[in-house]
Amino acid sequence: MDDPLKQPPPSDPIERIHALARDLAYGAVNGKWSSRISISYEPVDRFVWINNIGNPMNIDEYLTDKWNELNPSADVLTSFGYMQQVEKRESGTTVYLLTEKAFTLLEKPTTLPSIFVSYRRNVSSA
Repeated sequence: MDDPLKQPPPSDPIERIHALARDLAYGAVNGKWSSRISISYEPVDRFVWINNIGNPMNIDEYLTDKWNELNPSADVLTSFGYMQQVEKRESGTTVYLLTEKAFTLLEKPTTLPSIFVSYRRNVSSA
């Protein structure tokens, strides 16, 4: 599978939701971050996505680099069944867990295969 983290985000809003869920699952499977993701609200009207268990890649940096902070929200990913809320802390941090549905996206190719069909029909002589 090609690394979906290196592909540009789709322009279609629905495809963006699927792409982010696939990216998060890909990162979790490949040890870039945990499948357990914390999100805290910062006073500057910004949500910060936080790695759990100190994984090497900063999930918030990935979102900034690829999505320019215009990624689908955790609420939308939850509504689509890609994440589930597992904890709400007093500090305002919400902890989510990627669902099996997010991981099944890894079974599909990141880019659809292209097919070229060439057909030639000779006219037969009678």
